[in-house]
Amino acid sequence: MRPYQEWGKTKKKIDSLEPTHFVRNNLVIRTIKKLSRSYKISKILDVKCEGGYLANMVANLGYKITAIDTSKESIAYAEKHNPHPNISYLKQDVNDHEGTYDLVMAIEAANRIIDDVEFFRNCYNLLSRKGILLITVPAHEEYRTDFDNRIGNVRRYSKEELTEKLKQAGFKVIISKYYGYPRLHWYYFNIYLKASLKRRRLQEKKPKLIWFFMPLINKYFINDIKNNDPRAINLLMIANKK
Repeated sequence: MRPYQEWGKTKKKIDSLEPTHFVRNNLVIRTIKKLSRSYKISKILDVKCEGGYLANMVANLGYKITAIDTSKESIAYAEKHNPHPNISYLKQDVNDHEGTYDLVMAIEAANRIIDDVEFFRNCYNLLSRKGILLITVPAHEEYRTDFDNRIGNVRRYSKEELTEKLKQAGFKVIISKYYGYPRLHWYYFNIYLKASLKRRRLQEKKPKLIWFFMPLINKYFINDIKNNDPRAINLLMIANKK
């Protein structure tokens, strides 16, 4: 993928500090910690790991992670910028992967795959008998913009559609949560989408003052994790085998 070739270290800043990434990553980490209280999680598969930032965060919790992506640029970037002794990075498609995991996490993955039900079936087959699937996706097709087309989003989901497709793949949804409202909703449509059209400004190597203030700004956005409002821009689901 071109962003990994062009952005370098700036991509790592975006993955860690940009508000939509920051909130999503923190929600995933908090969710995994809660799941660990009820499920014996040790081995995790990260499907479509992209630059590896979230895999690195999860690995820091002590889990063993296999992180896969079909993009050689993504894997090369992850190995260079987000290495961890608990992570094995592989250039591989989930269709070809073999193994058994306690948790499969698919972060912003299903929305970029044409046959998403088949994708969910492949995830199902990689889970242990009591394994669980953790996924996040963009919500609401009516929120679609040209940005979705540019980054390869085939669809945005409603809770009902995603629940039904997981059911077709053999899953039972145990947790469903919208996130990203009201603060991230406003930010996404008023700042993030406009900034995405000026990508080259983000790629400049000169330090940007905004990066120094982002940790403070993100304390404001992190409150969106508490909300489960259907007007939100994203959706998280946890499912297990029926």
